[in-house]
Amino acid sequence: MNSSRSSYLALATIVCSLLFAPQAFAQVPVNGCQFQPAELSKALGTTFGAGQGQKGIGPSCTYTSVDGKQKLSVVLFPTQSSFDAVRTVIGPTRSTQLAAVAKDANQAHIVYSSDATQVAHIAYINRGHLVQLRLTMAPSAMRPVEKVNTKLLELRRV
Repeated sequence: MNSSRSSYLALATIVCSLLFAPQAFAQVPVNGCQFQPAELSKALGTTFGAGQGQKGIGPSCTYTSVDGKQKLSVVLFPTQSSFDAVRTVIGPTRSTQLAAVAKDANQAHIVYSSDATQVAHIAYINRGHLVQLRLTMAPSAMRPVEKVNTKLLELRRV
């Protein structure tokens, strides 16, 4: 009797997960290019072109400034886990430090890497994805990274 009950519960669990999974993932964006160029241009103070979708584990996109001196990468990594569980996806733990943003609804973190001094980088969890926004700047386009991180945090969450 225990064996048949366990089998029934296992089958019921599988059926329920199949029935409800499509609803859970229906909210997930299918395209990493969720920003409009004008939206980025206004927020970041430089003119950006349309995003170019990229292949990867999840949807991703790269926006390049018209002058070619800045690139914003938007990477979405599918997850149903907490931020801490997917932390290693962001970067190697020895050279990557994370600073949690207080009271952020999406568990946002500012990402610091000793290997990347010309990069503003934030990460957060939203709609079943670990979302990373990473702005790489040429030396001639450098701005204080902290100010750029603040601007990235103010962007609409994708």
